[in-house]
Amino acid sequence: EKFRKASNDQKKNPDQISMFELMELPELEVNVLRSKMILSKGDELELEKASLGFYISGSPLDKYKMIRDKIHVDDIASVELEDLWICVLAKIVAVKIKSGKNGQFAFLELEDSSGSLKAKVWSNKMVSCEGSLVEGALVVARGKTGSYRGIELTVDSLVLAEDELTRL
Repeated sequence: EKFRKASNDQKKNPDQISMFELMELPELEVNVLRSKMILSKGDELELEKASLGFYISGSPLDKYKMIRDKIHVDDIASVELEDLWICVLAKIVAVKIKSGKNGQFAFLELEDSSGSLKAKVWSNKMVSCEGSLVEGALVVARGKTGSYRGIELTVDSLVLAEDELTRL
């Protein structure tokens, strides 16, 4: 009873149903509620990530398992040394494009199921990477590791995972 009162006392979205309210709904209403919550696999994964901070039922990168089977792909968590050429299959979770004296450059945050990695794309590579520099894009990034406030990747090539898949 204490938990129920605390749950009701908290402000909530009017469309939101608490766990306790859900337990009290008749079976028919629960089934209707479930049918309204049908999500695509991608939406379900994004909801998991937004709600929990991690994926439970899979990863958006699972669709590109064939890339891992055909080429050597490093897990981000295994990248610990500088001056190594690596290839990662990752999701771009952040993009910051800046302008400098030599043109535009970008700072990225890449993420796979093992961890995240900062990356930079210098102005001489921006044109070839331009179509891939989008938050949420699933990419194959190749480049050389370096160290500036931790290990990071200087991108040599950045290709959408879908395009890499068609090349194989």
